[in-house]
Amino acid sequence: MITYNRTLAGQVANLLTKKWGTGLLVPLDMSANMINVILPSNDPLAVEYMQKKLDAQYDIYLLFSSVPSSESSSTLFYIRLSMQIYLELSDFEKIVDLVPHLLQEYHTNVAATTKVPENAVNK
Repeated sequence: MITYNRTLAGQVANLLTKKWGTGLLVPLDMSANMINVILPSNDPLAVEYMQKKLDAQYDIYLLFSSVPSSESSSTLFYIRLSMQIYLELSDFEKIVDLVPHLLQEYHTNVAATTKVPENAVNK
């Protein structure tokens, strides 16, 4: 069981970090059955939007958290994924495209419609 979970953790980490162009919060060899995958966004509103949409429309609940980036003044958002004996790689493949799609959807559809026009500021 431990071997299966650790192998699955490596597969999931590889799948998500390559597709999202991100990394792990801590190295895989410091993880056991849980991995912390950095999300491809540092926008808290986009991340919250993504989480709510995954839950409401796809019945997928991802818990995200954040830490200050050690390389810049931005914040890193990440999800913690737990490997279990009853899970398979296909369970995690569901989010590989959904997460970046929903983050982009936020910027395209939500954020774009709520911006204040430049000429309306300080008038």
